[in-house]
Amino acid sequence: SSSSSRSTAPLLRKDSLIYCGLTTGYCGSLTTFSGWMKQISVNLCKGSDGWITSVFTFIVGISTSLVAFKAGDHILVMVIDLVSFIRSKILSHKALKTSTSPPPSMNDKELVVIVSVEDNVSLPSTPSSTPPIQSPLPSQPKSSSAIQPIVTNEKKKARSQSDWTGLGVLGIISVLTLGCVCIGVLIGNRDEWLWFMISLFFAPFGAVIRWWLCRFNAGKRIPFFTLTCNVIGSLIIAVMSTGQQWWGIPNWVSMSIASGFCGALTTVSSFVSELHSLRVAPSYIYCILSVVLSQLVMIPFSIVSEVNRQSLQPQQQSSSFH
Repeated sequence: SSSSSRSTAPLLRKDSLIYCGLTTGYCGSLTTFSGWMKQISVNLCKGSDGWITSVFTFIVGISTSLVAFKAGDHILVMVIDLVSFIRSKILSHKALKTSTSPPPSMNDKELVVIVSVEDNVSLPSTPSSTPPIQSPLPSQPKSSSAIQPIVTNEKKKARSQSDWTGLGVLGIISVLTLGCVCIGVLIGNRDEWLWFMISLFFAPFGAVIRWWLCRFNAGKRIPFFTLTCNVIGSLIIAVMSTGQQWWGIPNWVSMSIASGFCGALTTVSSFVSELHSLRVAPSYIYCILSVVLSQLVMIPFSIVSEVNRQSLQPQQQSSSFH
């Protein structure tokens, strides 16, 4: 990205556990691809008006996600530029203070005896009580063993800075999440809290499965394993939604699996990040495959749910009339 060329020491290392937790764990579970696809498939089964709504749902969703991703990249660039500007001002101020310090006093009567290194011949000079100062030998290139500790220290310093940055971001997110939970305690009821607690139980399994599968995306032109996670999650959420009507699955069970497991298994953040990093042709192919395959596995269940809903409407109207 554009920010990688501006900073030699990244704010957050990609190989750190904090980076993995924030991206795969938090952002991947916060955004849900399956829920987005479910809204599109449900609207597709509602006639011509539903098709228009589905198209706008897709356009708004993908556009908003891409704009948000690019905005985050720009914010990072501005933060790096601001940090670099402040650091350069501090270093220039220190250098100015060092340059304005008075130089050491020299004795006017001190003479230097110049020694020829090649011929080892001393040139005549005025005798002095000060011992002759020999010119140093030509500097030799430093060995790799002497450079290695410096490089290691720089890496350790960058790693420490990256870890502290990650811990700061993690702390802010933890405080915000805890605040949302406290608000939910005050305004929620028993069914919502039961759904919430079971969602917390299923979510780690979906996130771990996605993390394990997405490791195999390295070196692939198209991230098929992220595609697999999104399609499987979309299939599961469609099955649970239909099973709630046909098989009498409790609402809190289907909602917990849909929001917890499927919400953590599928991800919009990784999907958009991969769209941004791929080349033009693979990016379009990946986007089209993700949406089309997800809709192919979800639309049959959405049709069944819509037919069941329409068949129940006359019964509900007649019961309410009587």
